[in-house]
This record gives sequence, C-alpha cells and structure tokens, in this order.
Amino acid sequence: VFTATAASGPTPAVSSAFDITQKALTATITASNKTYDGLDSATITGRTPVGVESGDTVTLSGGTATFADANVGTGKVVTASGMTLGGAQLAKYTFDGAGTGSADITALGITVTPDSAQTKVYGDADPALTYTLSTPLLTGGSFGATALSRVSGENVGTPAITLGTLSAGSNYALTLGGAVTFEITKRPIK
Repeated sequence: VFTATAASGPTPAVSSAFDITQKALTATITASNKTYDGLDSATITGRTPVGVESGDTVTLSGGTATFADANVGTGKVVTASGMTLGGAQLAKYTFDGAGTGSADITALGITVTPDSAQTKVYGDADPALTYTLSTPLLTGGSFGATALSRVSGENVGTPAITLGTLSAGSNYALTLGGAVTFEITKRPIK
C-alpha cells in the first residue's frame, strides 16, 4: 500500500496499485586486441553492467562479440550480444544482452624473402623479381600490380633487392627477409 500525504490542501489518498518496475541496465565490455585474421570476431575479456544501484550485486556472463569490420584499426568498436545477468539482485533489473567496447586489430606481419640467383646480363631489361612468403596472404588478399625492386643502377655488380612497391594493403605489414642481392653480369662480346 502506498499513501501520499500533502502538507496542506487535499486529503491524503491511499492506493493499493503501486508498482516498482525493473530498472533497465546497459553494459560496457573490454575485448582483446588481435592480429588481422580476416574475421570480425572478437574475444570478450571483461563485462561491466552499467546502472546498478549501490549495494546491489549484479554480474554479466557469456555472449559473443564482433568488431565493426575485419580490417586493421585502432580503437575499433566492438559490439557484444547474448550476455546474461546474474547475481543476488538480478530480479530487480532488465537487460537486453548487448554491450559495447573497443579494441585494436593490428597488421599481420609477413616476411618477404627474395629468391636467390636472380640475375640479368648488363644491358638487358630487369626480370620480374620473385620471392617467397613466410605466411601466405589470407583468402581475398592480393598484391595487385605491386612488385619487388632493386637499388637503381645498370653497372655490373650486386645491387640490393628492396620491397619496392610490393604491398598487400594496410592489413599486412611486410618486411624484407634475407640478404639476397640481384646480380648484373658482364655482357659477352661477340
């Protein structure tokens, strides 16, 4: 029963139909940073209910999370769903199972190792430089029209091979492996 009394004026009223409804909660999450893997899946490492009244014990568990997309980025939005309430006072609250947070996706490191014994005869055009990868590009990844290069110059010698314009996009961090050089050999006189 709820009784409302005014300091002056109307007479007190008595109601037998007073409801206290459950309070709606929201949630924040923490998620693990990860290396680019071509997927938008995220791993939840912490769950915090928001809006719990002081002294109440309410917890969150379970759920799955995804990044806004699968690409490399810092402070990317991570959205969780399917979390459930627990704790001694859970009956006092409602919760839709959703929460947000942020995490980073860092580039997948790949070592590019030029193949050995790449050469040309002085005066000839350079061949396309070949290489092997420490890790293959993930499904859908490509190098496009990019290529390895070498230190400029046309004299006989062994100029170093460089990454040149070789790129697979921002989801990959390429590094040059090995100490392989290109060789320009003497042209035979006929």
